[in-house]
Amino acid sequence: MVKDITKYILVSLLVIIYGCAKIGSPTGGPKDETPPEMVESEPDNYSTAFTGKKIEVKFNEFIQLKNIYQELLISPPLEERPLTRLKGKSLVIDLNNELRDNTTYTLYFGNAIADNNEGNVLPDFEFVVSTGSYVDSMSVTGKLVNAFNLKPEEEPVYIMLYENLSDSAPYLEMPSFIGKTKKDGTFAVNNIKSDTFKIFALKDANSNLLFDSGNEKVAFIDSSFVITPELVETTYYYLADSLISIDSIANDSILAGLVTDSITGDTLKIEEKLKYALHVNLYLFEEESEYQYLTEEERETKEKILFTFKRPLYDSLFIKPLNFSYDNNWFIKEVSSNNDTIIYWITDSLISNMDTISLQLKYTTVDTLNNYITQTDTIILKYRERKEKKPPGRKSKEAEQSIEEEKYLKLDFNIKNRATVDLNKYIRINSEKPVIEYNSSLIKFYKIEDTLEITQPFILTKDTVKLRMFNITTQWEENMKYKLIVEPGAFTDIYGFSNDTVLMDFRTQKADYYGNILLNLENVSTPLIVQLLTEKEDLVKEKFISKNDNVVFDFLHPKKYMLKVIYDNNDNRKWDTGKYLKKIQPEKVFYYKGDINVRSNWDVDITWKTE
Repeated sequence: MVKDITKYILVSLLVIIYGCAKIGSPTGGPKDETPPEMVESEPDNYSTAFTGKKIEVKFNEFIQLKNIYQELLISPPLEERPLTRLKGKSLVIDLNNELRDNTTYTLYFGNAIADNNEGNVLPDFEFVVSTGSYVDSMSVTGKLVNAFNLKPEEEPVYIMLYENLSDSAPYLEMPSFIGKTKKDGTFAVNNIKSDTFKIFALKDANSNLLFDSGNEKVAFIDSSFVITPELVETTYYYLADSLISIDSIANDSILAGLVTDSITGDTLKIEEKLKYALHVNLYLFEEESEYQYLTEEERETKEKILFTFKRPLYDSLFIKPLNFSYDNNWFIKEVSSNNDTIIYWITDSLISNMDTISLQLKYTTVDTLNNYITQTDTIILKYRERKEKKPPGRKSKEAEQSIEEEKYLKLDFNIKNRATVDLNKYIRINSEKPVIEYNSSLIKFYKIEDTLEITQPFILTKDTVKLRMFNITTQWEENMKYKLIVEPGAFTDIYGFSNDTVLMDFRTQKADYYGNILLNLENVSTPLIVQLLTEKEDLVKEKFISKNDNVVFDFLHPKKYMLKVIYDNNDNRKWDTGKYLKKIQPEKVFYYKGDINVRSNWDVDITWKTE
């Protein structure tokens, strides 16, 4: 009997537990996708004669704050950051600052305000108060993009207006009014007064609202500008009795001066407001630093010393050994094409076998006043031979292979075995170390017709710029098989090592595989760099012109391309950034707006008016 009662109790408990587990939240109804709405505030939005220290904004539902520190922006900026807190359905802002007389303050919340349940964001919410008798209604609007690729920045950029028209103002003081860009690059600095301003944009790396040079990107307008109702465009927006934000009312929803609140269904009176806006375009750039310094020092192998600098060297790099005797031939120097990387190949084995090398470097840089000075660095470079771990009694396979490879000079080719080679390409050979001797008679090149190997004439040349590069040029035939043999001893490096045998078979591409772009450029008034880019904006080819001309991009793989021109004002065949204090804007760039789809055996004709 007791067992039966116990069994009954256990079964009952299981039924109760199972039943409880099945209880859940009620389902049904559409997902809430509506952002919160402001229903009242103290003081009213857009109120005047404000003398308080606190603003309280009530919403129609509970809200949360997202990244309020990054999102909240106050214009004009305040010395101390205000305190924000939630109280029920209200947002309370303790201003924590003395406000200036006769000034309109705009609190821009960006995407900081969202409902508490679904996280629906109330975008671009602004709250405006004036300490004077009216609200300033002037605005500066526009779009900011990167000067080199015309794309918006991923992170917000500050748009700053200064009443102080001195060029030093962005370095020394906070702006008079401030806004920031959205993800698409657009911006609006609202509720500013009629005045003369300097406009400046800053990607502020350290959040101090000051231009600290270095790695901070900027944009600017060359001269000051005057903003008054007579000199700017006028547009209209609408305010509904301060009960809902102007951002929640679409212009096309306005009928007979009334609008319906989408939350409550109430009919609200609206007031038409006039907005005076000056529209500007800004191009963001990072100044080329005049300051020079060493960014990398490396001794990858015992013979190779590498130095990389922040910018191209102004002149020669002076190097002086400190812990060994030397003559003038103790190294061979290799310089990168843009003169910012120097490699020293040590030719004296007594020096290269040293564990530690101490060197003194001297190079030109600038001081804080941009005067040229000599910088001296002392560098200590250590090298330790890597010891391979070997199994007891025998060498590991990897160690044996490593030792075997060290006996030969390694060669890298820009073509692969069994690859298809483009008809407009040459064979490029890059040696691991500088070559002191090369012998073209030890290179065999054949064209293969059926099974017959026919000697293919070619020219082997050493690259005039790159120390360790060689080029093989020949007259290609389309869709033809070739064989390249590089015999041992064809290349010998400065340490006496020669290459091992290299054998490659490959085929050339068919001529009708390619397409061409025939570009007719018009209105050319300055030197241009014309670039052909992939869809990902990787450079395919570039050409340089200085007048109206036809440009041909041939031997193109069938796919989509982009065209870009750079206004090369100083004719140095590269894009140049700007300089704020010298009032130099970055060189202009433009993209062709049409689709460019290259097909095999087809010419794409394009006429482009560049201005």
